[in-house]
Amino acid sequence: MKKTGYGWLSFLLGGLTGWVSGYLRVPYIEQNDAFWLGAGSGVSFLALVLFLLNIPNKARTHVIKDAEKINPPYPKVRTLILIRVSLIGIVVATGLAFGWLLYHRNGVLAQQLEQREKHIQSLETAIQAQNSNNLSPLMHQLLNDIEQELRQHPQRQLRDTTIARIAALSAAFRPYPCLQSDTASNRICSPERGQLLKALLLLRMHPATLNRIWRAAPFDGADLQGADLQDTDLSHIRLASANLKEADLRGAKLQGANLEKAVLWGADLSEASLDSTLLRRADLRWARLNKAIIRHANLDGTLLHQAQLMQATISNSSWQWAQAEGVLMNEAQLTSVNNTGTNFTRSNWKNARLLYSDWRKINLSQADLTDIQLDRVLIDDSWQKHLTLWGPFGLQTLENGHIIAGDTVDKGKKILYRYRRK
Repeated sequence: MKKTGYGWLSFLLGGLTGWVSGYLRVPYIEQNDAFWLGAGSGVSFLALVLFLLNIPNKARTHVIKDAEKINPPYPKVRTLILIRVSLIGIVVATGLAFGWLLYHRNGVLAQQLEQREKHIQSLETAIQAQNSNNLSPLMHQLLNDIEQELRQHPQRQLRDTTIARIAALSAAFRPYPCLQSDTASNRICSPERGQLLKALLLLRMHPATLNRIWRAAPFDGADLQGADLQDTDLSHIRLASANLKEADLRGAKLQGANLEKAVLWGADLSEASLDSTLLRRADLRWARLNKAIIRHANLDGTLLHQAQLMQATISNSSWQWAQAEGVLMNEAQLTSVNNTGTNFTRSNWKNARLLYSDWRKINLSQADLTDIQLDRVLIDDSWQKHLTLWGPFGLQTLENGHIIAGDTVDKGKKILYRYRRK
């Protein structure tokens, strides 16, 4: 068979191989691109075969140098060089086109997979919401039973079996991705748990009974956005990752409550009692905690941007690495509070008083320290340098009323520097 016949046979075999591999989705490729993949495979294979068949041995070993020695060069050699350059160009162009096609298809497949995942997530959300709705009759029946039982007990208390039913129902209302504008969000919530909690509060049970319910039933992820929880006793309740955005919690009792990662954006916790409350990594941006009592609480990593803690009483608590830009601490009293690493940029500390607190590694850029009182407050050994860089307001009154003492050491015998009042 002539070389031309071999070339055409190679083209047909290459095209057939590429088309079959594309049709069988090896790798996974949609059928509408199989023809172009097969055609590209055929052209590339044909160019490679012609490159090997049409160049003699001498041209393979001596292409440029031999051609330069021939003056004028033989037309055959010149033609072979032109063929070689043309075939290399075909291979390169085909490879680039091939690569672009695969890159394009991978992008399309990635978008399709992402859309399918979102669709599946939306379906799962709808299914979970439907399952929760199927439990709604059980909630209505349970609330009716609770109301009848409370009528039989003048002290408004419940039996242990009834509290166990409440806990089981609340556990069945599992949080799922919230729907916002008909699309599933990344945050999970449980509107049913929020409805159950508000319904239990409306029954006005004995505080001891409510406390037993909060300890037994999980309300994590409850959707309580904008809820009226003023003066309620929520001691030891589990509200981790709950949505309490703009909720009214004025005067609420939250002793021992678990509010880790809860959303309290814009919530009003004025005069609330936060004793041993877990608020780690919670969102308290724009929240109001004026005159709140915060003791033995954990606010590590909490977001406190623009929050208000004016006249708040805070003691024996941890605020490590919190983000508190623009927080208002006017007239607040802090005793034994660990603020290590907290960002207090543009915060307001007018007339605040701090005792035995930790201010190491904090940031007070553009903060207002007017008439602040510091006593036995730990600071960094490079505090003066930081003050120059931060440029806080009220710096002169701070320096005039305090001294920096290095009269103690830590366990590693490193000197500890403290602010002390003159």
